[in-house]
Amino acid sequence: MVRAETAQRAVRARPGLTPQASAGHHRDLDEAIARQGDHLVDEAIALESARLSTSAIGEEMHRAVTEEVETALATARESLGDRTTDAAAAAEFARWPQIAAELRATAAETVRPLSRQLWDSAPGDLHRPRPWSLLAYIVNRQPLRPLAASTIYALGQVSTLLQQEASPAALTGTVIGVAEIWIIMTIANVLMRRAPRYHALLFISAALLLQLPVVLSYLAEAAGGTDAGSVTGMVATVIAGLIVILATSAFGAVRGLTQARLDSIAIQIDSSLVESTARSRALAHVLREASAIVHGAVQARLLGCAIAVEEAGQNKDPEQFSAALARARIALEYPLESLGRPAASSLLDELIRRRELWDGLCDVTYSIADDVPELPTSTVADCGRIVEEAISNAVRHGDAQHVSIVAEVEADPYADRYLRISITDDGNGVAAEPQRLGLGLHMIESVAESWELTTAQARTTLAVRVALA
Repeated sequence: MVRAETAQRAVRARPGLTPQASAGHHRDLDEAIARQGDHLVDEAIALESARLSTSAIGEEMHRAVTEEVETALATARESLGDRTTDAAAAAEFARWPQIAAELRATAAETVRPLSRQLWDSAPGDLHRPRPWSLLAYIVNRQPLRPLAASTIYALGQVSTLLQQEASPAALTGTVIGVAEIWIIMTIANVLMRRAPRYHALLFISAALLLQLPVVLSYLAEAAGGTDAGSVTGMVATVIAGLIVILATSAFGAVRGLTQARLDSIAIQIDSSLVESTARSRALAHVLREASAIVHGAVQARLLGCAIAVEEAGQNKDPEQFSAALARARIALEYPLESLGRPAASSLLDELIRRRELWDGLCDVTYSIADDVPELPTSTVADCGRIVEEAISNAVRHGDAQHVSIVAEVEADPYADRYLRISITDDGNGVAAEPQRLGLGLHMIESVAESWELTTAQARTTLAVRVALA
């Protein structure tokens, strides 16, 4: 903590501002600028992300991820060989249980780790150095504000003048300080306008020059044997003066710019950041979408085909056997066929899409309450991911034959409204409180407000709440 008398001596010797007088102004200004800057950059990133999703770059991301998945599944695909057309293999009933076991092993040992790898490899948002970007913009673009800085300095001297009963020496020091601020800043502004390429150098030089009296006063008092105070007090006063200079310049910039120019500034100071962050988000979206498809549809279809092969063995039905292997081969050859397709326009359309994935494997019914409002496409996609994972779990872990989906609006005691999706199956049931979240439940947790898994009366229900705007 800097002693009051030390700070007062330093302020009397320089044209600056005390930390007490500047801290509140700077904190409020910094918070306002940070909020507005973050909002503008978020909008710019969203626009760039939307552009990338429909551009050649977005298509290239889809192709690259699809090729990666197809390559990872190549060995499993080749292991099926020509069994789908080999009549002799179809007639060897004794081999069918082994083939079913191979399909289950492929789902557990190849497909599941692949989905986890895709999910974990999705990059997160880049760190956005908002304060540094704003600081660079001020130093390189904004003029100094002599009127604002000198006014704040003069107001900061009021307490000192009152303590000294407005002595001539104190008044003279204040006038000299105001004049020094005005002259140095005005000259610097003229030079910055005439030589814009040296704007940053002139801005920094003027800001440092205004702190010179503090350092000279400290050195003079130390050399004269008087109490010069602490070095910390001198440094704190210098920093306070620099903050005032930056704050006044930033205040003038924000006050004088229109919304359109603020949008332009956000792009200028963060153009590379916007582009790289948007690319990162687009790639993360593709990887996580691919992970959800591989983890849900591909894995569950292979397990469903394994179940069908086992049933074919019990029934000694070569046609059922061949059909099951054909579905398994298609799942491995075209694992990401649905990647990048247009978003569903409504929750009903999304549920119809998800139900189609399980044709022949599980009977899926759904019900949507009349009070469910129209949902944003992003929320619809999240609901589809939740439903797909729930059905996938029911088929994989519970050997479910029927799944019922109910979507309804739920309100809590705090008047917040949620979309409650309940997925109930007739499978074997799973642990109500898993010891460790698998990838599927982790996916659900990433898009849901809350979820609950219960088993009662031979029925397992996953209830998920999604926030409604």
